[in-house]
Amino acid sequence: MIKIFTTRVTAKSGIVFLPPYDGAWMNCTNDITTIVNKSSIKLVDYSTPVTPGFGDYVAGRSSDKRIRGIGFIVYSSFVEPVASFSISALDNSAVYNMFGYCGTDEYPTIQCDSPIMGLSNPPTQQWCITITNPFNNSQKAYVSFSPD
Repeated sequence: MIKIFTTRVTAKSGIVFLPPYDGAWMNCTNDITTIVNKSSIKLVDYSTPVTPGFGDYVAGRSSDKRIRGIGFIVYSSFVEPVASFSISALDNSAVYNMFGYCGTDEYPTIQCDSPIMGLSNPPTQQWCITITNPFNNSQKAYVSFSPD
């Protein structure tokens, strides 16, 4: 395995859990020189085991706004470093340069192949890629990063 994100990731691909109610999986780094050029994300069967130690999870908020469904939303951003990945910690952190990759609140997607966008290197910020689950059921996705 090669190390692509120096602060959180030691794998270049894996299965991730997408918590319900706008919960998310995220992966952040302080060193953008370690980031590869392309991400590929697609939903997988829920019985597929999650890859341990691959990114961080943010629990969602309980809501009856959404119904059961499939799909996700992918975006990247720069954030001020946070001590823990929680909704309250992220709500209180400053977010800069948010770039949407695939899916929206109205039209989530089930697959996303996209180049990494919005890279610059503010010295006190982390670059993060985030996959959000807008539905009230948990989902799982295969995430991979490649140099091309």
